[in-house]
Amino acid sequence: MPKRNREDEDLDQFSEPTTGSISRQKRCWDIDTEGENAQSFVTATPTKLLSFDDYTIGWICALPIEMAVAIAMLDQIHASNSLHRHPNDHNTYTLGEIGDHNVAIACLPSGGYGVVSAATVASQMSSTFTSISSWLMVGVGGGVPDKRIDIRLGDIVVSHSVIQYDYGKTLAGGRFERTGTSKIPSQALLTAINKLRADHEISRSRIPIFLSEMLNKNPEMRTKYTYQGQECDFLYEADYDHPESQDTCELCQKERLVVRHPRNETSPRIYYGPIASGNQEYSAATAAAYTKELLLTMPAARVAVHAPTIIPVTDLETMEKRKAFMDALKFNQMDSRQVTIKTAHAETCRWLLTKPEFKNWLDDNQISDHHGFLWIKGKPGTGKSTLMKFALKHCERTIKKAKFLSFFFNARGEGLEKTTIGMYRSLLYQLLKKIPRLQTVFDTLGPPETLASGYSSDIGLLQDTFSRALGQMGQGRLVCFIDALDECNEDQIREMLTFLWDLGVNPDLNTPATSGGIQLRVCFSSRHYPHITMKKGREMVLEGQEGHNRDIVSYLATELVGKGKTIQQIREEILEKSSGIFLWVVLVVQILNKVYDGGGRPSLLRRRFEELPVGLGDLFKEILIKDTENKRDLLLCIEWILHAKRPLKPVELYIAILSGNYPEELGVWDPEEITEEDMGRFILNSSKGLAEFTKSSDQTVQFIHESVRDFLLKENGLNELWSEFDSSSHERLKLSCFNYINIDMSQYLPPSWTKLPSATSREASEIRKLASTKFPFLEYAVQNVLYHADLASNSENSQEAFINDFPLGIWLFLNNLVEKIHVRRYHLQASFLYIFSDQGLSNLVRFEVRRVENIDIMGFSRYSYPITAALANGHEETVKELLTSEANTPSTIVMPRDQACERVKELLKDGRDFKVPKRLSLLFYAAHRGKLDWVEILLATGKVKLESKGETSGGRSLLSYTASYGSVWIAELLLAKGISVDHECMLGRTPLSYAAEAGHEEFVNFLLAKGANVNTAQTSDKWTPLSYAVGAGHEKIVSLLLTKGANVDAGQASDKRTPLSYAAENGHGVIMRQLIDLGARIDTEADNGWTPLIYAASKGHEAALALLLKNGAKTVASSTGELALAHAARWGHVEAAKVLLDHKADANLYNKAGLTPLLEAARAGNLEIVNILLERGANLELRSIVTSSSSPTAGRTPLSFAAQGGNKLLIEFLLGKGEKLDSRDAKGGTPLMYAIRNCKQEAVIRLLESGANPLIKSNDGKTALSWCDYSHDKIVH
Repeated sequence: MPKRNREDEDLDQFSEPTTGSISRQKRCWDIDTEGENAQSFVTATPTKLLSFDDYTIGWICALPIEMAVAIAMLDQIHASNSLHRHPNDHNTYTLGEIGDHNVAIACLPSGGYGVVSAATVASQMSSTFTSISSWLMVGVGGGVPDKRIDIRLGDIVVSHSVIQYDYGKTLAGGRFERTGTSKIPSQALLTAINKLRADHEISRSRIPIFLSEMLNKNPEMRTKYTYQGQECDFLYEADYDHPESQDTCELCQKERLVVRHPRNETSPRIYYGPIASGNQEYSAATAAAYTKELLLTMPAARVAVHAPTIIPVTDLETMEKRKAFMDALKFNQMDSRQVTIKTAHAETCRWLLTKPEFKNWLDDNQISDHHGFLWIKGKPGTGKSTLMKFALKHCERTIKKAKFLSFFFNARGEGLEKTTIGMYRSLLYQLLKKIPRLQTVFDTLGPPETLASGYSSDIGLLQDTFSRALGQMGQGRLVCFIDALDECNEDQIREMLTFLWDLGVNPDLNTPATSGGIQLRVCFSSRHYPHITMKKGREMVLEGQEGHNRDIVSYLATELVGKGKTIQQIREEILEKSSGIFLWVVLVVQILNKVYDGGGRPSLLRRRFEELPVGLGDLFKEILIKDTENKRDLLLCIEWILHAKRPLKPVELYIAILSGNYPEELGVWDPEEITEEDMGRFILNSSKGLAEFTKSSDQTVQFIHESVRDFLLKENGLNELWSEFDSSSHERLKLSCFNYINIDMSQYLPPSWTKLPSATSREASEIRKLASTKFPFLEYAVQNVLYHADLASNSENSQEAFINDFPLGIWLFLNNLVEKIHVRRYHLQASFLYIFSDQGLSNLVRFEVRRVENIDIMGFSRYSYPITAALANGHEETVKELLTSEANTPSTIVMPRDQACERVKELLKDGRDFKVPKRLSLLFYAAHRGKLDWVEILLATGKVKLESKGETSGGRSLLSYTASYGSVWIAELLLAKGISVDHECMLGRTPLSYAAEAGHEEFVNFLLAKGANVNTAQTSDKWTPLSYAVGAGHEKIVSLLLTKGANVDAGQASDKRTPLSYAAENGHGVIMRQLIDLGARIDTEADNGWTPLIYAASKGHEAALALLLKNGAKTVASSTGELALAHAARWGHVEAAKVLLDHKADANLYNKAGLTPLLEAARAGNLEIVNILLERGANLELRSIVTSSSSPTAGRTPLSFAAQGGNKLLIEFLLGKGEKLDSRDAKGGTPLMYAIRNCKQEAVIRLLESGANPLIKSNDGKTALSWCDYSHDKIVH
């Protein structure tokens, strides 16, 4: 046997102890004992205590009878009272063994059935028993026999999948298509099933033996769990409907039984196919017996370290939802930095494994000292990332039963690579990918289309999801390696450290968290900053580590070529001068090897080495200035890697340099002309070896180390090396982009005047694909040319000439062409100011504000206006430039810049939350919402529109929006700007009418004090402010307006209604008294012939009716004959009808529809009002008449209307009052005919029982029976 590596032994203390029988070392966790009902069937005594990960079979039962026989089939029951379950596991278990298999048995909760309940039980079981590799759903079922398959009671059906037959979609023609799916069982189960089927072809099944053993061990089970005989096995015809009130088939029709030949044997038969459900005890026993035979056939599974995780069956919608959230977590370059880091040189980094700090960090017994945290620190270039990658890979190979996550921050990468949001997304994605069952954390979230995008910016959502995922892991270990903390924002790092500390430590006891069962270990690495103190944890500094120095010696011995005394002395001097900076050593070795390869003698190597400076920064400078060839390529290459908005792909960087220095060579890209090797050599040469390609699937170019960027920017190396180039870096990058935009693309791309397809369409995707193939730099150039122009803009480098000559139309077309998200496209009429504001280009905004008359230039795009676009995107500096620019027009409102900047911050706080309606300017929106601070700062610019000119929603005026909110302060500002107090909107409404309608008493007072016209009517329907106030019921405002001379009878042009009619309709008694006291006309008729009294009657306002009648209101409209009593009867207002009758309203008059109040009440089916009217003298014999406005047939009686409505009680009442049963109307129709025509069955039956004649003919020769054919009413037949 090979000797074990000592370092591996040290790491094995972090692995799970070996599992086995009770005599072997165990970790014991508590699991609740079973319920009394289940245990009462089992006489065996628990004798074994195993670990949770010894159990590889999960057995799920739907019913207690199923769990009882499952327990009875166990060869031995295991102790379970000292095992710790997962905190989210609410199942109750019986543990035991069958043959060589350890089995965990659980039952669905009481009342819980179906796929969802089973999936929940399985999910919770798998959180505790993480080694389960095979799942069994065992129980009773109802067979579906046919001529070919003769399934009987007690037979067994085996299925390798469960189909949710009622989950699917309805297709055209009512056809139902099932879409429910399930996961395929483990290969071990599938092969065991076939093996058992083969055995049964040779010999008989052992099921009868197992059933006999079960009954011998548990005699109490004999009465319910034995075969009851064929005489108890009934099968009825498939279309027979059993009586629902019966629990058994004792009273079912025996003649509907299916005749089946008796079987010669009583042993169950085994079938293979889909499964249904049922509830018979013997079926449960035979199913359990078959399961035991199956397990005895299947070889025992060895508990594997990486046992496959089984996701319980869920419906397709849930799986798609989880996938959508996983896709939202993932991002390009997620693991780019780690993959790009070169693997540790042979024989290096292994010293880390023997360091006490590292060993103690992995030691369970030491966790109270460090709480699972280790922080490795070192100077730039010391090889921290290489060491972290080595530690991660080594631990993954050697530590058993732990999950490993990692994230390597990368300041040279894209946004998410250098933020904690990216870190959380990466760690969470890795965790859920490695343990798929944890993806259930998504199930409680809302729809992915609304929440998934939150993962791109909501750090709280990410932290919460990560915490919940850890809570569902069960007992185990989670190890995280997080590299290069110094390449992330310090505030983010501090917040992240607090979160991880709270996650891994119990805050109450200040001890490592153990209640959740997770041991969290985190290893950080960074430079010596940020300076953050951990409450507890191990810290290790690389400089001065003997092992680190040995790594440098080992590297020099193998990588620095040459032999002899001089070379060895150089190696020793390199080690001494390096100060532990591994990157400095690597670069020096590369330089000296190049000299050696050129035929250099040891003396030349000595001379060149002595020329090299000590320190990374000086060495970078040496590398960059030593070779003066292609200096412009070097500069532009460095600038692009430094200042590109995002890391460029190799082909993009190649073309970018070409576009800046050799624009005449630009054209359609031909990958066969310039190969990847050509590009690699060009970029390597241009960067002097300081750039590298990332080793991700989507390659980009970056500096070989972050210290290169530090030298160029923080140490001002860029300006020192290229001081002779007077223009800024971004100016050169802008010109590179601009040159590329202007090349001829007409051969492959659509003309700029054509309409592009939707960005999400397949056609648009094909156009983008063609553009990226033929013009690889186009997307970056178009989307970032203005970005670089903005950063190049300063007092010495004005962009005025560039913007004046900029081809805006072509740029808009190309931008929309490459844009993948449709809503982000710009309208072809979008202005420069809108585009600059939307993209947050504050320098260009400052320039553009000087050129425009106002900042409310419609953008016709996503956010309509520049200021709303800037606010929605959180561009603080852009908002400041828009609102506080010195170029803004002097205003009557003067605001110091400091105060304005504070206002901007308040704006930004609200800016992401509010939704300005389409085409509504921010000023109008602010006035409508009463945002005084916003209005002040907007007016102070002197560059906002005060008139709508139809651009705002509804064509309303600015002051009218203010009136709707009721802000007097804002109104004061607007009037000071010269806006008229009676300024009418497009509808002709004045601010006073809006304030009166909204009920803003103070604002109404303010406008009246400013001279607002109280009687100005709306242009279209002549509504006055008084009409709006009355309609809304604002008593005090009505009083104010009346006091100021409002016309009490101002009729509306559209319907001639007066304020009194609105007050009466709404029952506003106080307002009615005010209007009447000031002389309002009581009986003014509207266009429909209704008076205020009729409006009150139709709504049932008794007090309003009494007030109007007291003041002389007529119950009948003078010109139209409309009856207030008829309206009260029609709408069922009993008390209103009584008030009118008390005031002598005539119950026997006809309205313009040709109906009396009694007929209206009968048509409405209101028995109470019918009774009241008859008691007050209504004539039962009056029939409907024909008028110019009538629709009912003449000659109809109350009984006819009651029959039409099917009101059985009203029919009986009217018959009791002497109504004629077979009365005929002008068309010969009887009540019975109307009941049948309207399918009123109870009314038909009641009329027939009362003696109605079904043979009477109408004028067109039809009888009541004739109408039966049209009504399709079987009961009437």
